[in-house]
Amino acid sequence: MKLKIIIFLLFYISIESFCESDKIDLYIGGFFPIDNVGWNGSGLVPASQMAIDDINSRDDILPNYRLNLIVGNTKASATLGVKVLFDFIHLPPKKIMLLGSGFSRVTSAIAGVAKYYNLIQTTFSSESALLSDKSEYPFLFRTCFSVNAWNIPQVALVKHFNWTRVATLTRRSDLYDASTERLLSELYRAKVEVVAKEGFISGTNSSRQIRNLKKNDARIIIAHLQEEDAIEVFCQAYKYQMYGPNYAWIVPGFLSRTFWSKATKLEHVDCTPEEIAISANYSLSISFATMNVVTSETISGMNIVQFDTFGDVHPHVTYLVQHQGKVKRTVATILPKEKRVDFFTTPPNVIRWAGAGPPVDHIKLKQVDTRLPLHVFIIMAALSCLAIILTIVFMIYNNKYRNASSNIISGTISIISSATLCMLGPWLTTIGFATVSGSMFAKTYRAYKILTTKKRINTSPNNSFIILVPRLLECSCKNNIIWLATILTLNAFVLIFGAFLAYEARNIKLSVMNESKQIALCIYNVALLCIIVIPISFFLPNTSGETYIASSGLILYCTTTTTCIFFIPKIKYKHDVVYPNRRLCSVGGDKSTNTKIES
Repeated sequence: MKLKIIIFLLFYISIESFCESDKIDLYIGGFFPIDNVGWNGSGLVPASQMAIDDINSRDDILPNYRLNLIVGNTKASATLGVKVLFDFIHLPPKKIMLLGSGFSRVTSAIAGVAKYYNLIQTTFSSESALLSDKSEYPFLFRTCFSVNAWNIPQVALVKHFNWTRVATLTRRSDLYDASTERLLSELYRAKVEVVAKEGFISGTNSSRQIRNLKKNDARIIIAHLQEEDAIEVFCQAYKYQMYGPNYAWIVPGFLSRTFWSKATKLEHVDCTPEEIAISANYSLSISFATMNVVTSETISGMNIVQFDTFGDVHPHVTYLVQHQGKVKRTVATILPKEKRVDFFTTPPNVIRWAGAGPPVDHIKLKQVDTRLPLHVFIIMAALSCLAIILTIVFMIYNNKYRNASSNIISGTISIISSATLCMLGPWLTTIGFATVSGSMFAKTYRAYKILTTKKRINTSPNNSFIILVPRLLECSCKNNIIWLATILTLNAFVLIFGAFLAYEARNIKLSVMNESKQIALCIYNVALLCIIVIPISFFLPNTSGETYIASSGLILYCTTTTTCIFFIPKIKYKHDVVYPNRRLCSVGGDKSTNTKIES
């Protein structure tokens, strides 16, 4: 009995072998990044062989053919990949199609040559957007998603949180440059402002790029980069404190859940894995369903995989994934066509934030009308009225007893009025200063000529005075600093010239003509207050009229004290004079003086 069973098995095996020998062998050239320094794709070889064995075991798929995989090692090198291609072409057996490779740069080089041999090529992990160009790669198809597939879900996510200002950070390469350009186009169509577009070279320090993002107040950053780049970028983000409740990072979905653990292997990264983990926490990424969820079936009974006109496949289900500590959690489903994001509500797959909620895309400045407190304005207006009344009293006295010009007093009233006016303030202050200084220096210059000349001069009494008021404006303008600096500089030169004339006229013995002491006292009084008040007014917060109080108080105090310094001695002199109707006064104690004054 055992002998019969053995004979039957041998007969069955021989029949099976005979049937297998009737199948036609088809050979596929496979490109795999084996022995690569970075991503090692050696695990792709047994996975591919399992898929081929699955096809060969079925009777309803290529029943008369047997697929065979020939493995070629590209080591992630484009030039080596082209060499393997030529080996496949020229060395037997004949290959009917190509599989691979794992890297976009290698796939691009191979597909660019394979098209001249009409070889169909399928790639499983080359994501470059440039590979969608059918004019360059007419026979290339891929079962993975292009990096362009990230763009629409990322824009949908931005619109869901009402973010209107974002920034992009891109690794400089053909893979990401093209996808970033398409992302920018999608953001432009969605009316989202891109405040910064930064790029960096892999393996270099990205401090300058992160600093520029912070300078532009970028708070929502979309980063297109590789895993080793993410380690460096989040290291710099930790240094510049671009993480936490005020920032949101959107990164590729292929980053491993603890990618920062490789930081010690990168020489240009000077952060600890713990620091990188802190800055990368709560970062968001886009992920796609790895299995096709379409329920319709083909004649083979398997789910369909559809290629578009560019030879690409599109994800049927898009997920939002968030880094939460050492775990990556799927927290939402993104429906780009419907422009909707459905968040999960069952813990632990719920979105979390460093703050109370999602960050805002920028600091929102709301204009709030802040008016000068009414009681402050009333006090300043009352003090201005008192100063004007005092000045009018001096003007009446001047016209009644001195019969002199009232230009100085008119200028004083103009300056005092500027303390309670806004747009007219600069004009009144400028006109008042010109009127006062012009009248005062005219009299001082005449006194100076009396001192230095030997000619006889007939003149009438003229009680002139000088008022020194700093140029402080309550209302602001576009070039306020330039305007203020120019006016103060010119006035300073005028005051210096007036001080020089007062110094030269200091020896005049006629008190009605010699006002050098009053001028010196006024210059000291005004200059000291200007040196103190003007710098303080620049640093005072103008929330409750502090700057207005400082500037207006300076104007009123200086104007009033200067007026009193000039006119009170004149009133006192008027009442103390022994011979009020004298017509001749000598200049100096020398009886031989040649100067004569007639009333």
